[in-house]
Amino acid sequence: MALAYRLVFWLCLVALGWGDGDAALLLQKLRDMDVLHHWRAGLERIDWRSGDPDPGQALHQKTSTHCSAFVASAGERLGIYILRPPQHKASFLASAQQDWLNSDEGRQAGWERLADAQAARDHANQGQFVVASWRNPVANKPGHIAIVIPSDWSDERLEREGCEIMQAGRSNYLSASLRQGFSNHPGAFENREIQFHAHATDF
Repeated sequence: MALAYRLVFWLCLVALGWGDGDAALLLQKLRDMDVLHHWRAGLERIDWRSGDPDPGQALHQKTSTHCSAFVASAGERLGIYILRPPQHKASFLASAQQDWLNSDEGRQAGWERLADAQAARDHANQGQFVVASWRNPVANKPGHIAIVIPSDWSDERLEREGCEIMQAGRSNYLSASLRQGFSNHPGAFENREIQFHAHATDF
């Protein structure tokens, strides 16, 4: 039943051309990146655009994660700039991306700060590129960033779990709750420390 309901929801998005962008097309573009098989944790050096091991670099099995590289690559594929290599090194990029999103440069590039998870869901449902980010307050400790995807989740579910996201990280998800995706950063979700930013798309 749930699957059938969601199918109807996405067919409605396609039929209505909901919002300023195309939410169904946005979701398909993001799914086509195949985050479950790219930007995987454990490899220290990857090509940030493809999420594959960088053949020009030696591989080191560590706990490295690539949330910010995945977001940067998604932005590039959508024609939207967010801070990325080589303007910033790959390490600690997620926290730097949040700083950039809140800067004059980020605002001039078209990014808008959103109030909460409900606004994030609504902007994603309008076909906008929306990110959820958490800046680690501890120097030299990684933050986290994920993509908010178009969703039929209710306001009540958002209050319990946060919006629906896609991410790379310790675990890569095509679909997860904000609470689940940011669970490796205790307090980030519970203390409402996660920020949301949106950028219009041109399709």
